[in-house]
Amino acid sequence: MTLIIKSSTTTQVKGINTMTTIESAIATLEISSTAIVLIANMKAILTTPELITDFIQRVIDHPANNERYGNSSATNLVLYDIRKEQLALNSISDDSFLDMYLLNPLQALRVYFKESIVPHEVERMKQWGVNVNDLITAKKFDKNIRFERAVMQLV
Repeated sequence: MTLIIKSSTTTQVKGINTMTTIESAIATLEISSTAIVLIANMKAILTTPELITDFIQRVIDHPANNERYGNSSATNLVLYDIRKEQLALNSISDDSFLDMYLLNPLQALRVYFKESIVPHEVERMKQWGVNVNDLITAKKFDKNIRFERAVMQLV
């Protein structure tokens, strides 16, 4: 499979022009529609056409992408790497996170942790008595911590 980057919003895959969207990445990489968690995390992390294009190219070029195992290993590894990069390069400040959390807790947590978070996880966090300031403290100790792990550490 060959990917040629034509512009920041268009890719050419096997001679077919497609808009660079999550849906085009799913089709290009032949990701199953039943991979709900993977797709949700892709939507949370790959927020720009440039990130989506970079993701597709890196999955295709990844050594784990081979005939024997397909691209599932490469897809998860590359997505994990991009998440770490985005947390390092494009994280929001703790104050901005707190302000956003007051307006929309779910969206704030998604942006802060760069992962898919569903409403019942936020409710469970509150039921278990986990405070948003505790999450900030947990993230200071491990900037790449995932939301669920942070909550579990605080319970």
